[in-house]
Amino acid sequence: MASSVAPSLSHVPSRSAPRIPALDGLRGVAILLVLANHTIAQLGDTLLGARLIAVTRVGWLGVDLFFVLSGFLITGILLDGRGAPGALRRFYARRARRIWPLYLLVLAILTSIALWTTWAADVERAAFRDAAPWLWTHTVNWYHARPFPTYHNPLGIAGYWSLAVEEQFYLAWPLLLLAVRRAWVGGLCLAIAAASLALRSGLLVSGMSAGATYMMTVTRLDGLALGGWLAVCARDAARWAALRSLARPLIVSPMRGALAFLALAAIAWALDPSMRAGAAPVQLIVIPAGNLVAGWALVAAATAPAGSPLARRLTWAPLRWAGTVSYGLYLLHGPVLYFVDEVATRVVLDMPRLVQFLAALGLTAVLAAASWRWWEGPWLRDPSVERGRAQPQIVAP
Repeated sequence: MASSVAPSLSHVPSRSAPRIPALDGLRGVAILLVLANHTIAQLGDTLLGARLIAVTRVGWLGVDLFFVLSGFLITGILLDGRGAPGALRRFYARRARRIWPLYLLVLAILTSIALWTTWAADVERAAFRDAAPWLWTHTVNWYHARPFPTYHNPLGIAGYWSLAVEEQFYLAWPLLLLAVRRAWVGGLCLAIAAASLALRSGLLVSGMSAGATYMMTVTRLDGLALGGWLAVCARDAARWAALRSLARPLIVSPMRGALAFLALAAIAWALDPSMRAGAAPVQLIVIPAGNLVAGWALVAAATAPAGSPLARRLTWAPLRWAGTVSYGLYLLHGPVLYFVDEVATRVVLDMPRLVQFLAALGLTAVLAAASWRWWEGPWLRDPSVERGRAQPQIVAP
């Protein structure tokens, strides 16, 4: 590993390993894409809603950006800690502190609502109880991928499928890396990416439900593996320099990133006018292309010099804030959307759609900020770092 590369790409904040601010901003882009895709629907068929939905319909690409980011950051952590005493135990402990406190709290609240209240429709509470065992074991993506029941969103938990994919990746990937030589990790990442894409393509061509292939772990590893390969490249000076040269156009002109996203949206529309994430042609063409664009953006963000056009935009304070609290935003926005809609339906019968949208978005932001400040943050403090200097690690949902 080239020592000149490693210090600028350390991903575990500590006394000697600074964060990469632009990656927080890139995560902010990812969560805003997802929120736009899910929350704009609250505006319904209003004139504003119809126009915005057309623009944000491919916001599901934010999930693929999250996958590439996770593969990059997690593989980097594992490579940097490889061979250190207790590294694997510390890795799993960090994952548990990052993922479980808020996730288990939200599940406990939703489970209580489903079991002992009438705050939601009977059919919703029954569907949630059916999904609960899968939710508690981080396997809900497989629940949604089953031939029955049809895909649904009880109490707003539909988006948790991607969290399940990532949690399964966090569990298995460290063990797999232990079984192979370090020199083979890059090739392993490329092989997994190719095999996952080939499996998804083969299953779609053979007639499997597109909804299933969109959410099964084994058919969604291409983005995570691509991120892992980039982490390997980041620890090789020659390869990283070559990738940085490819990313330079985005570093000097961030507008190219927006144009790439619009191009993906146009391709998705041409393949499927509804631009559904689960449409078979979209999975075969747009998602692989989206992974490559996400990798391009990641390299650009990780290597952009301070003061460059891309670094200035990705370190914009509101965007970094969104990236910092992205896990809370992702986890909370679905249930908040559901219950705001319930209030609008049962209590405030004439609540304007715009008010409903703003209420859901604002409440999600407030809850995510509060969770980060008083719940998630304390769990992430490293006891080995003196009080006041501890920093939470960079983690994607």
